[in-house]
Amino acid sequence: MIDSLANPQKIRSVSRKMTRRNFLRAGVRGGVGIGALSVSSLAWGAGVEVNWVEIVEINVTLPRLPRAFDGFRLAQISDVHIEGGAMRRHFPDIARLTTAQGADAIVLTGDYTTHADNWQENALYAGFRELKAPSGVFAVLGNHDQWFSPDDRFGGAAMARSALSRAGAHELKNDAFAIERNGEKLWMCGIDDWATGHSDLSAFPSRFSPQNCAILLAHEPDFADDVALGGRFDLMLSGHSHGGQIALPLVGPVHLPAGGRKYPRGRYQVEDMMLYTNRGLGVVDLPIRFCARPEITVLTLKAA
Repeated sequence: MIDSLANPQKIRSVSRKMTRRNFLRAGVRGGVGIGALSVSSLAWGAGVEVNWVEIVEINVTLPRLPRAFDGFRLAQISDVHIEGGAMRRHFPDIARLTTAQGADAIVLTGDYTTHADNWQENALYAGFRELKAPSGVFAVLGNHDQWFSPDDRFGGAAMARSALSRAGAHELKNDAFAIERNGEKLWMCGIDDWATGHSDLSAFPSRFSPQNCAILLAHEPDFADDVALGGRFDLMLSGHSHGGQIALPLVGPVHLPAGGRKYPRGRYQVEDMMLYTNRGLGVVDLPIRFCARPEITVLTLKAA
């Protein structure tokens, strides 16, 4: 676990903010309202779980995966939101932990910032430069990256792209990259953010044949329904939802964002394509996670 100290005063103010914004406005299922989380639960969510990174390991069988890539491992992180909570301080450590998983490639699925500001590029770069994998680091942007700060001076997309480029990562902006092994190819593909109208799937059919195995990075998981219709992708990796960020036992997430409500966390089969939604690392609005630990996913690909 990556430790941080919780400030009791901050916990009290978060409790009021959570009640107003999430419990009443979202109309939590089952009539859950004020006081649904105890003070001790709030303290846990703000002081422990928000920084308690879980490494989730799964095996994924892909029918079109070449034999040369049987056992190929991907590490996925998402939704850094560098200004939220203690992320600015912890991100380099989380990046080193990701690298330590020994994956063949590392993928990032967007939302590196929430509201862009000029200090964030160097803070992101400090983490991105710690991500290392023999077959490369691949990234797409998310909806928050495409938005601007309130005064429109600092563009989140330009800032994130600069930090990724400085660190040697491959941004897949409606683009594809072939990883080669023993004469065979695995296609890593990525689309720019769907929710903000930047995605374009039209170029991919001409890049590789229907027999090729292809993995798509796309920030919003609910886009999977459209992606799966084309039958071109074997696996889609997403983030965006934070797994709800705050979830209640027997009830589920208190609030889910548009684009992350149908497939909010974990593994799904969508037509012939598998989808995995990572819970992300950071936070938005509330510096709390509850029953939705930050996540590093390690996927081992298996040939059928």
